[in-house]
Formats: sequence, C-alpha cells, structure tokens
Amino acid sequence: MAYPTRASFILGGQIGGEPPIVMLVYPQGNHITSSDDTPFLQIGESKYGKPILDRILTPATSLDTAALTALVSMDSTMRSNVTVGPPLEVLIYRRDSLNLDERLRFTEDSPY
Repeated sequence: MAYPTRASFILGGQIGGEPPIVMLVYPQGNHITSSDDTPFLQIGESKYGKPILDRILTPATSLDTAALTALVSMDSTMRSNVTVGPPLEVLIYRRDSLNLDERLRFTEDSPY
C-alpha cells in the first residue's frame, strides 16, 4: 500500500551579495517568506511555543536573542507536549558570512 508523502520545509540561505531569505514550503509546493509583519516561520506544534516568539521577536531582534528565544520556545513546547522532544538542532547563519559554522545540538542528556 502506498502512503501519500506530505512534508513541509523551512528553507533559508543567501546567494552571493543578495539578501538572506527564509521560506516555508508547503507540501503543495507553494511557499511563504518571512517579513516585517511575520519575522519568523514555524512548522509543527505552535500553541505552546509560538506565544513566546510573538512576544519577543521583531525584525530588530538581534540574531543571538532570536536564537535564545527559539530555544526557550522549543523548551516550552517540550514541557507541554510529550510528543515533542530532543534532539534540538540549531544553525545560526550570520548575514554575508556565507559560512555554516555555528551549529548546536542538544540531546536528552545535554546540560541545557
């Protein structure tokens, strides 16, 4: 029996001197991008962690604060929904660096 494939992706990056972009691609192939009105994109469970993101993130939020906010949001979701859990993987991309060298991975036994 064949099962239908349904997947959503958050895809982000930067090409050369162009501005970075992040897109949420839906299973149907259409997409949305972040904007001043929606400075973040989210897949999956949203009722526990999204309020944290809504209260803190703006286009002016520093990248470091945004990364910490995302981790707190995920922690809130994990504590409220037993189907969400580690590992958590974070990739921090700094504009115009063209490098992907800031990676973090939090497993169940991580001090975090």
